[in-house]
Amino acid sequence: MLMVLILLGGEEQILTNSQFKVPQLKDIIYIGWKRPQENWIKLNSDGACKDMGKIAGCGGLFRDSDGRWIKGYIKKIGAC
Repeated sequence: MLMVLILLGGEEQILTNSQFKVPQLKDIIYIGWKRPQENWIKLNSDGACKDMGKIAGCGGLFRDSDGRWIKGYIKKIGAC
């Protein structure tokens, strides 16, 4: 039995799986990363918005040719 502890209005409540709907996976999508050439770094970035473009943000990370994290960033952009 799945039990989930939630906080509603400052009070803890425990819901069982009959009270809490758990989303079912429909598809599995494998995501890969291709390394850059030796002695190069790679920037991967992405962005998103919600509420009809009223809230937006972006982020990214730099990794070396061995896949080691070098630096990352996030930024709240505002409206887009």
